[in-house]
Amino acid sequence: MPDYYNLEQLARAAGLSEGETSELLSKGAFRATVKNDRSFYSARQAHLLLAALRFSRKQTVSFEEGLRMIYTRASQTKRGFVA
Repeated sequence: MPDYYNLEQLARAAGLSEGETSELLSKGAFRATVKNDRSFYSARQAHLLLAALRFSRKQTVSFEEGLRMIYTRASQTKRGFVA
């Protein structure tokens, strides 16, 4: 897994167009790192985006709800509440 992804790589991994991926990134308030006028997303951001997308598809909930659930689970895991 790369350390950073550009929009094209994220779109390919998600199986979406760049426009659809960009829209999801904005809904999730993901901020890109900009270097030499190019935007990149971290591996963690990519993982969260893809996990929320998979979860929302599997549970038939909105992307925003899936992302909220992923963030909740990640914070609980970090504190040791979820096995």
